[in-house]
Order: sequence, then structure tokens, then C-alpha cells
Amino acid sequence: ELDVGNVADQTADVIVNAANPFLIMDLGVANALREAGGDEIEEEAQKQLPESGLVPMGEVRWTSAGQLKARYIAHAVAAIDGAICLQRCALRVLLEAEVRGCESVVFPALGTGVGEVPMALGAKLMLEAFRTFAWLDPQRTRHLRVVLYQREALEAWRDVLQSM
Repeated sequence: ELDVGNVADQTADVIVNAANPFLIMDLGVANALREAGGDEIEEEAQKQLPESGLVPMGEVRWTSAGQLKARYIAHAVAAIDGAICLQRCALRVLLEAEVRGCESVVFPALGTGVGEVPMALGAKLMLEAFRTFAWLDPQRTRHLRVVLYQREALEAWRDVLQSM
């Protein structure tokens, strides 16, 4: 499902955060989630930093969702300075959501804001990860929604989806 709106306003078992490696929630999607869900989300995430102080690219950390209408926040470190792990992060989120018994997952367009990934490329990579997950025949995680901030992004995602 594709929609335009604010990811922080969504209801789902899992809401995905476009995280940075420091798990600081001060920009973009992360900031919107922290503002709506409470500072405790960022505080809980910060407790999961490795000794290096950086979550490696492509990894996902899980926290509670604070005051958001969700059970979990999946903090996906998907794009930094032109490097991208969108597919790896999307697939990791979905596999872990399945293990946790989650039915619904809401994604932002990972990496396309602060990460500067072109919207069409981000859409293609994430939709390919969704297709791979579907081939695995998940039993629980069946409802995926991508919530985009602008209508132009929705058109880009629809174009990519139709071309696949």
C-alpha cells in the first residue's frame, strides 16, 4: 500500500525509522517519530549503540514505540553519504517483524531524505526487498504500507511499481 502522509501518524505493529548510525533522532523521519512518540524512543535506541558508538550500515535496532500507535519502532540505518543498504534494511525489518508476530509494517521512503537517495532508486530497491519477502511466504507479516511525505514521491513510487 502506498500513501501520502506523516509516518508518525500511522497505526501499525511496526513503524520504521530512517535512522542514522548514532541513533540520534533530530532530523527528518526520526525527528517526526521522536516528537510524536516521545524522547523515550531515542533514549531507548541510544542504549543499543555498540561500543564503537555507531550502528553499522544495514543494521536495524528495535525499540518500543512510546506514544505512537505501534508496538515497535525499527531503526533502520539504510543510507549514509551516498552508501545505501535499503534492501538489506527493509528485508531485515520484515524478517524480524515476522519473527515477532507482527502483521503490519509502515515504512518511510528509506534514505530518500537526509540520505539523498533518488526517489525512484529508493522505491525500486525497497519494492524488490518487499517482493523477496513475499516469496518467502510469510505467515504473519502481510500488510506493508509505504507512507510518503509528498505527492510527487507517491507518483515516483507508482511509476516504479508499475514497471516491475
